[in-house]
Amino acid sequence: MAFLLSKKKEHLIELAEELGLIVEASLTKPKLKDLIVKSSDYIEDDVKVIIDSIVKDRIRTEEKEEKLRREQREYEEKFRNKKSENMN
Repeated sequence: MAFLLSKKKEHLIELAEELGLIVEASLTKPKLKDLIVKSSDYIEDDVKVIIDSIVKDRIRTEEKEEKLRREQREYEEKFRNKKSENMN
């Protein structure tokens, strides 16, 4: 159970929603943990697998978004450099 408090609030919210729970944005991490643990669908080993999957998916998504931002910056920089060269 303590492993849940080591996760980000957004991950706990997603986990609670995966378990079919109704979540209010105002809930604190300890209250989210209590809500999840008291759920009739709570099975610790299953929840560990689900939360790990949620975290990995978020990391993958963030990495993809960062890669796209980096590629966009590189493209814009090349465009500015090319434009500058054409002006000279």
